[in-house]
Amino acid sequence: MRGKVFCIGVGPGDPELMTLKAVRLIKEKDIILTCRDKVEAACALIDQICDEDTEIVTLIRGEDASEEETEAVRQYIEDHYDVDIDVQNGGQPVYCFILSAE
Repeated sequence: MRGKVFCIGVGPGDPELMTLKAVRLIKEKDIILTCRDKVEAACALIDQICDEDTEIVTLIRGEDASEEETEAVRQYIEDHYDVDIDVQNGGQPVYCFILSAE
């Protein structure tokens, strides 16, 4: 599967505070998943991007993801896929996780 992934948050949970771009993307694109929990969302996205040919999954942790949440995602990958797992601490404030499957 190739394409672009757009992650859209609604801030404090008020849909009236979404950006115009977020509203446009929601109207124009297929929504793959919606989740309230970042670990649940990451695991669901992993299920979308991994297949039988996947050899390595890279998980980059952002500033808003705890070590416990990162470990939960890593453990999910280990439990469900026969792949090498590369976990990095990106530490950026603009994302919780960046995921890549090769």
